[in-house]
Amino acid sequence: MNTDIEIVTGFLGSGKTSFINALVESTLVDNEKVLIIQCERGLREIQKTIIEDKRVKIKLYDAEKPLTEEYLKYALTLYRPHRVIIEHNGTRNLIETLNIFNSKALKKHCKITTIFYISEASVFNFYLDNMGGFLLPAVEYSNLILINNINEVGKEEIDKIHKKIDSINPYAIIIGVKKGESIKAMVQKEKILEEGFLKKLRIFFKNIVYR
Repeated sequence: MNTDIEIVTGFLGSGKTSFINALVESTLVDNEKVLIIQCERGLREIQKTIIEDKRVKIKLYDAEKPLTEEYLKYALTLYRPHRVIIEHNGTRNLIETLNIFNSKALKKHCKITTIFYISEASVFNFYLDNMGGFLLPAVEYSNLILINNINEVGKEEIDKIHKKIDSINPYAIIIGVKKGESIKAMVQKEKILEEGFLKKLRIFFKNIVYR
């Protein structure tokens, strides 16, 4: 079975875990097995309903260590998931993680399908201006960029964020979330995450192949 890999990246406190909660709630379907690998943990926890769901396994990875090909092969063999969601350590260069999946061994068993970059609106421009070389891959390779608490900055700042993203990655979907607004509701409203009949059909065929 070819396992889908979804990477959620961004600095500590940006809202990665909250987004993962919304991602799983919005996309988990019957007969799907999901493995969540947390390479970093903030104040927010994976919510209880997800932890108690038998379709989901959650593994904590040492934040001090880089993710390795060996660990991923071990996890794929042990848990045999349809999908892996990696809560990426935002202090590590995304390129290092992406390069792991270029190995022949992992290419046979999994592929990166989606990369999400999560950021606070108030620090996005500052971080990109001052740590551009480090942060550039996260913006460049992301399919979806979620900007939290957009109501805490002015329109001019938001316009700058959009212009910078467009100059680096014009194909990324950009979603802005206001403070107090539900990430899950916003994500579902935008209808950008895979769900419903087509996904159930994909999981069904994967299960047949996997037997």
